[in-house]
Amino acid sequence: MDRDLVQPSPATDAMQRAKDHVQFAADMEPGTQALPYLGDSRGLPTRLSGSHKGERVNASVRAAAIQQMQRAYGNRATRRFLQRQAAMRTATSRPVVHTEPAQATATELTDPAPMQREAYTVGAPPVVQRVIAANVAEQKLRTILDQHGLGGEYGGLRDTARALAEQPDVTEENIGDKIKEHRDIMPKLLAVRLTSDEKPAKAGQLQGADKEIYDTLFDWLFYHVTPTTNVAAVKESGLDPNKGGTDGGISDVSSVTAQDRERNVSRSKKYSFVTRRESEAKQYKGSLEQKRVPATIMHVFISPEYRNTIELDKDSQQGLKDKHAMTEVGTGHGGDLNEVALKVFKRAMRNKYSEDQINTVYKQQF
Repeated sequence: MDRDLVQPSPATDAMQRAKDHVQFAADMEPGTQALPYLGDSRGLPTRLSGSHKGERVNASVRAAAIQQMQRAYGNRATRRFLQRQAAMRTATSRPVVHTEPAQATATELTDPAPMQREAYTVGAPPVVQRVIAANVAEQKLRTILDQHGLGGEYGGLRDTARALAEQPDVTEENIGDKIKEHRDIMPKLLAVRLTSDEKPAKAGQLQGADKEIYDTLFDWLFYHVTPTTNVAAVKESGLDPNKGGTDGGISDVSSVTAQDRERNVSRSKKYSFVTRRESEAKQYKGSLEQKRVPATIMHVFISPEYRNTIELDKDSQQGLKDKHAMTEVGTGHGGDLNEVALKVFKRAMRNKYSEDQINTVYKQQF
């Protein structure tokens, strides 16, 4: 008798479903909430393995089941299930997937793209790997857009992310960078990151000269975090991109592992880093101080007409970087603007106000 056609008893079938659900919950990433086990209405792992009522599972059915499992249990649990399933097939010599889609080419079947091969290699046929890779790209796109308040753009960019997942040089580790770099996506992200925080309520109480000075300062304002030992040098001469990615900088001291440090330092070389979000600057400051490195948030001022060289910092949520020096600086917290900033702001406001007036407003309000 063909063992594939043996019908499991209802009790055995239900027990297998429950067992699969428990195993999936154990494999889930921390912080991910599993869907509740609902008996016969959710037998995704069992249905995928082909043991449910002895059915044979073709590639399209398998791909659909994997999509559902990713939504229910997350990527890690799905990957581990596929790996266990492949190990069982190897041990019993009973393949689960019997057919490949007719449209799959020989190249697709023998040499899937690196992202698909590296991320979920064991046990899944190429058509399933492509489905999983596309899903990972979609999830990453949604996360990136949500971080930038652009969730409404997801529908129009979904196919772009899926296409990126098919590129031969894309891996699970770099798909986020690829999405941020894409010509249809990067300008949207950059526009958000260049938008300033909302002005504090106290700004509305200012009038006349104080208000004009404050508005100009605020419109030019960016934040930069540095070890406190660097504050005097930064105030005197500004941010020097040639010092980016050097010992003692954020990319050095804030890295968790040696591998992280090597990557972060390499990416930081020849760049200066800023953000328009004070909240993000505070996070960087906190991460340094957790490592017992006293840190200071400094103010960097960049005129709107000189922002065309600013780039997206792909390693942060709202960060920006530039290969050019940033010389207009203030220490904030009651401190002064440096001499370069005072002269630049005086010219920008058509010499209507003295350097002392400008510096007084800065010290009082920033």
